[in-house]
Amino acid sequence: CVDSTLKLYAVLASPDPLVNYAWTGPGGWVNNTQNPTRFPAVAGWYYVTASKGGCSGKDSVEVKINQPPVPGVGYMDSLCVTNSTPYNLFTKLTGSPQTGGTWSSVGAPSAGSALSGQNFTASQAATVPGDYRFRYLLTVNNGCPSKDTIVTIKVKKDPFSGLDSVVSVCNSGTTLNLVNLLKKNASGRSADAGGTWADISTTSAGAAFNTGTGVLNINNLPANTYKFTYTVSANTPCPGQFATITVVVQDQPEAGNPSTGNLCINGSVLNLNTLVGGTSDPGGAWRKNGTFNGTLDAVTGAYTPTGTMTDTGLYAFTYLLNGVSPCKSDSVIISLKINGYPSFSNVSTVCNPGLTDYTMTATIKGGQRSSYTVVPTGTISGNNPTTYTSNPVPNGVTQVFKVSDGFACKIDSVSVVKNCGCTTDAGTMSTTPESVCCGSTSSGSLHQ
Repeated sequence: CVDSTLKLYAVLASPDPLVNYAWTGPGGWVNNTQNPTRFPAVAGWYYVTASKGGCSGKDSVEVKINQPPVPGVGYMDSLCVTNSTPYNLFTKLTGSPQTGGTWSSVGAPSAGSALSGQNFTASQAATVPGDYRFRYLLTVNNGCPSKDTIVTIKVKKDPFSGLDSVVSVCNSGTTLNLVNLLKKNASGRSADAGGTWADISTTSAGAAFNTGTGVLNINNLPANTYKFTYTVSANTPCPGQFATITVVVQDQPEAGNPSTGNLCINGSVLNLNTLVGGTSDPGGAWRKNGTFNGTLDAVTGAYTPTGTMTDTGLYAFTYLLNGVSPCKSDSVIISLKINGYPSFSNVSTVCNPGLTDYTMTATIKGGQRSSYTVVPTGTISGNNPTTYTSNPVPNGVTQVFKVSDGFACKIDSVSVVKNCGCTTDAGTMSTTPESVCCGSTSSGSLHQ
């Protein structure tokens, strides 16, 4: 074999140490030993002469040089663990490799069933990322030893960004960690750490989204659909990968704060929305809490009082805003006091002693008793009923009395006049006749 040592042997039927040997060969090669060697071996005819005393014998042998097997020169390459295309290990051998050898996986990790003949399939279930070494062994039956070469295939881990997901949230919450929304694959693999986040929303979330941590602050974030990507860089030859997280933000409805208002039974339309405290979103519906008079527009919140004085009192209305899942509905109760107004009844007049003036007395009902005001002033007494007694009114004078209260819903009035029928007192007259002459003057006196 090329580059090997040639060993020549001169064998006698009966060994004799007194025999002399003379070898000749190609290229002027000579040697005087019985069993010489030559390195490197040279092809051609080799002759030997054995002599002792006057006797000699000759022989020859032809030496042929065989070529050793050529497995080629190994190499190193990379594959992605997801690559399902069989990779031909032989085709990238250099140095004119000869076919007909055998391939085997050597060392750890073992390729196992992923190696079939000269083909290696990286995506086989048993394959894990790592450096796989394959031996190509070539054997020929020409006296030359077998030769091999090594091919190393680096199987790279494929980047995994997680799977897409869609979530709906209410903007009454605090923060949302989008990392927790990256779904696992069917085998339970979680997204790789170290990726990058980006906001690709048509309307950006702005400062509410932290691209470094993937945390979204949803508190009071305007209702909208937001999209974010998580990208894991390529691990050549494995391509990079990204997942999209869609966050649908719903607006948490705010009905406002409860409050209490006043309305006169004889009043006009009241917009209940004006009574709601705090921040109140439009688009809700109004309803009465119970059955009572008056008309209510459920859409606009306009309430028109109707009925009589018996319909006064405290009534409640609810403003309801329905939330869109996952937001909860919100409502607020508005209390409305329907107020009546005071009025006179049982009006009477009484002449005072001396018959020079009179007093008006009346019962006051309705409205707010604690804030009754009557003009002109007089005395207000009692609670149920309440009685008004005027100050003296000159005899024969028409007087208008007006009553109101703190609600100021209406001023009731009544006009009265009293003639007490005053009689003149001329004193006591003398009934004794008195005689006078014609043309004379007579006088008398009144006795009071």
